[in-house]
Amino acid sequence: MAYALALWAMGHHGFTRWLGVDIAPYLSNAYLYQRIVWGGICGLIFLLPWQKSWLARGFFLSLIPAGIMLLLLLPMRGYGPGALSLGALTPLVIILACAIGGIAASGLLRAQGK
Repeated sequence: MAYALALWAMGHHGFTRWLGVDIAPYLSNAYLYQRIVWGGICGLIFLLPWQKSWLARGFFLSLIPAGIMLLLLLPMRGYGPGALSLGALTPLVIILACAIGGIAASGLLRAQGK
């Protein structure tokens, strides 16, 4: 959920446009639902054993869904490798949004003592 809201906020407040990236999702139930379902599936990677800090865990594990999006899902939708047709800094935006989601998830797990 944090990933979806981060990506929406970056588009809504003009950050993606400022970077020259054509991503500005509309905040709707359909947009959030799809990301919540996939977020739950991607959340399974937090079951991997990890001995580093919760912050590092969140960031590094977030690179897995970011890589899947940039190297598989977005190119399959016709945006090219790394979705570079959306803008040269698209990988940065995707990695940043995923990192926000991963760090938030890791922080919540830490707060719950897990």
